[in-house]
Amino acid sequence: MTVMTDLLTLLQQRQEALGLSERALCRAAGVSEQAIKRLRAGHTPNGETRAKLLAFLGIAPGIALAPGERPPLAALQPTRRAVPVIGESDAQRWYPSGLPWLPGGERLMLPALHSTLPRFAVTRTGAGLDRLYPRGTLLIAAPYPALGRSPEPGDRVLVLQHDGARGWALGAWEYGVGPDGQGLLWPRALVDELAQPLVLTEPPALAPLGLDGLPEIRIPAAITLIGVIVQTLQPEPWLVDSDRFHEENVGED
Repeated sequence: MTVMTDLLTLLQQRQEALGLSERALCRAAGVSEQAIKRLRAGHTPNGETRAKLLAFLGIAPGIALAPGERPPLAALQPTRRAVPVIGESDAQRWYPSGLPWLPGGERLMLPALHSTLPRFAVTRTGAGLDRLYPRGTLLIAAPYPALGRSPEPGDRVLVLQHDGARGWALGAWEYGVGPDGQGLLWPRALVDELAQPLVLTEPPALAPLGLDGLPEIRIPAAITLIGVIVQTLQPEPWLVDSDRFHEENVGED
C-alpha cells in the first residue's frame, strides 16, 4: 500500500460513513476538488493538502503514513466534542412564547465525526420518527450549510415550524419528494392519524448554526430545516418499555 492508497481508503470510508458527495467531502476537508482528483490519480499531495486531510480524518499530524504502513489505531480514534442538547423533538407541542430551545441545556461529550462538522442534539419525545427511533433517543444533527448540500429524499431531518397563532414547534421527520416534485415531510409515526406527510408548498429554509451552537433563525419561516440527523444514541429496548424510564427521564407525550 502507498501513502495515497492509505489516504484514499480512509477518505472513502469517511465519505461513505457521512454520506457526502464529492463536493461536500472537499468542503468538509477544506481542500479543492482538483486536489482530490490529483490524489485519486496517484499524485502525492502537497504538505498543506496532506495536513488538511489528516485533520479531517482525525489523525495526528505527527503520524507518518509510510508506504504499506497503516496508522496506529490510537491515531484513528475520533476526538470528542461538546454537543449541545437544545430541546425535545415533538411536532405536536407548540411553544407560543418563543423558540423551543432549552435554556442553559446540557452539553454532552461525543465522538466528533470529523474536525469541522458542527452538531447539536435533541431528545425524541413525540411521535415523529417513532417507527425508526424509540422514545428517549438522542438525535444528533448537523446543519445543511455545513454539509454543503441540499436536502435529499430519505434524509431524516429536524424541522422547526412557525405559526403566527400557535408559535413554534420542533419535530423529527423524513424528507421526501412527491410525484409532482413537491417536498414532503413524513413523520414515520406509529399512530395512523399522524402518519400522513406534510406537503411543502415551497422549498424549506435551511438554518446555519450561530456562534452559540444553536440554529440561527434570521427570518421566521413556516418550515425551517435546522439539521439532518447524522448520529443517534438509543436506549436499550428493555429500558424503553420501562414506565419508570418514561416518567423520570422522558415525561409523557
